[in-house]
Amino acid sequence: MVATSLDTYDVLINNYPDAKQNLESLRKLGATIIHGVDATQMKLFPDLQRRKFDRIIYNFPHAGFHGRENDIRMIKMHQDLVQGFFKNASLMLTLSGKIHVNHKTEAPYDQWNLEGLAGEHSLALDGCVAFRKRDYPGYKNKKGSGPNCNKSFRLEKCNTFMFKFSHNVKKKKSAPGSSIHTPLNQIQQWPSRPQKRVLSDVAYYPLAEENWPSNFGCFCSYGNC
Repeated sequence: MVATSLDTYDVLINNYPDAKQNLESLRKLGATIIHGVDATQMKLFPDLQRRKFDRIIYNFPHAGFHGRENDIRMIKMHQDLVQGFFKNASLMLTLSGKIHVNHKTEAPYDQWNLEGLAGEHSLALDGCVAFRKRDYPGYKNKKGSGPNCNKSFRLEKCNTFMFKFSHNVKKKKSAPGSSIHTPLNQIQQWPSRPQKRVLSDVAYYPLAEENWPSNFGCFCSYGNC
């Protein structure tokens, strides 16, 4: 597993009291940790240029606090971030791999139009499940930006959106204010999952567990997301 942060190591340690211990735990579990990685430019990062992943996970992407969340300008900033992520992640994914994005589903976050943004990079929605914090013991979500970066934000209603490559996906431009609505009858339940450990914003799945491919690779972005 590869875990990345936008912040440098020193910034992480200074801003988040639990960061040092979490990073040490990840290393003991065999994870590779890379700092200073921009999610919209990660394909160009030297240590990531030639790597392909079975799963790429982005927990609650956010462009920072530069105004009200329902401001069209802010929504456009968030969309630019997510689209940049999809553009890069689609080039780092194995053909059978999937991209997971954890995201709020209530207004104004439903106006980001994740499906439309993903579709511009030949990614189609493959599944959507309710995100429940209790499923991830030890998980602590952080704002990740500004003077209150170490404080948690309200999760409210959230889903995990799963995307995969599709030749039939229709590419549409995603205008600010357009919305994504997944009907409740399409919200799936998680299948039985392997036992996992959770450290900060990263979920670690033991490689040998049943139902996961033997070459399972996971790229997780955390810290400022």
